[in-house]
Amino acid sequence: MFGLEKKEKKPKQENNKPQEKEYITIETSLGKFYYDELPNCDPPEYGYDGDVAWREPKGSDDGTLGVYFDSDAIGSHEAGHCYGILEKLVGDKENTEKRVISLLTHHIFDERPDLIAEYTGSKKPETPDELAENMELRYISIYRNGDIVYSVYSAYRLELRDPDVIVTEKEDGTVDFRFNEYE
Repeated sequence: MFGLEKKEKKPKQENNKPQEKEYITIETSLGKFYYDELPNCDPPEYGYDGDVAWREPKGSDDGTLGVYFDSDAIGSHEAGHCYGILEKLVGDKENTEKRVISLLTHHIFDERPDLIAEYTGSKKPETPDELAENMELRYISIYRNGDIVYSVYSAYRLELRDPDVIVTEKEDGTVDFRFNEYE
């Protein structure tokens, strides 16, 4: 195993309702992670979630990034493969974040410039670097099939219903983008 495994109740949710379910937890050098099975997700999730230190805390932001990583096989608590990928991403977090945001902003300028927002009192971004200002990663999910999914907060720089954009790097090297657009 890649961490110390034990059973405990997950901390209270934001709504302060206690969790009834006991979770298998592991403690690693990156933090504490809780095992859960969510077969109704798309894709189904059988793995661990938690938070890792990602950036300097400021204001109400504690500097953590939410993460999920699959177990090695459905029904297994072993997760060394996906956890190893997480360690690499966290070990190079600055470049990881810049690379993912760059993929997103270049895609928007090349394929979806219609999404770039214009706000009263501020000029419309004219380059991918200007668009990237104030964007940041919020969540990373790592799947056993090789896909890595990033949730990027767009800081309302895009004309979207939800400011988070989903960037998926597929095992075959392709990248998909999912925007929650207005209808």
